[in-house]
Amino acid sequence: MKKITGIFLSMLFAVTLAACGAKAPAGEDVKEETKTEDVNDEKMTEEKKDDKTSAKTDLNVFAAASMTESLEELKAVFEEENPDLNLVFNFDSSGTLKTQIAEGADCDVFISAAKKQMDELDPNSDTKDSDITIDPDTRFDLLENEVTLAVKEDSRKDIRSFDDIKTDKVETIALGNADVPVGQYSESLLKNMGVWD
Repeated sequence: MKKITGIFLSMLFAVTLAACGAKAPAGEDVKEETKTEDVNDEKMTEEKKDDKTSAKTDLNVFAAASMTESLEELKAVFEEENPDLNLVFNFDSSGTLKTQIAEGADCDVFISAAKKQMDELDPNSDTKDSDITIDPDTRFDLLENEVTLAVKEDSRKDIRSFDDIKTDKVETIALGNADVPVGQYSESLLKNMGVWD
């Protein structure tokens, strides 16, 4: 049984290119030499920057698509505080990410939008369905999801709550797919209200 652990290292090696120039006219040797030294100093500084970048460890984060904006904003802050790490994101539906992980994709951190997909990778869960699993000791709740009723801004139907779904005010409902958490939450909500059928 393989567990998702470890950090995958991706090294990039800087290639040093030597600068070659034509011989300077007489009397300009000193200037040209100084310029060459300055250029070489700049190149060495750039190479040092490249070496620092190449020495970073990639941290593969599989996260629900709903986390895209938040995680992209946090990336710069995280990498500044952890200069040896480079966050590599894979955003998709939690179901798709879970499948990719179960099939052996390189993943260090899984941020699911629902408990279901996490449970399916948890070796301590009754619903585990993969030989590749998360480390249950690292699992914790980060955020909460909440089903929200969204109504078109220009709607004149005065829809104010989920109870209005039971009335003639609502003609059409759009839901997320059943393989993504928002679709599962919505289905559960409508079933509990007795209006799923």
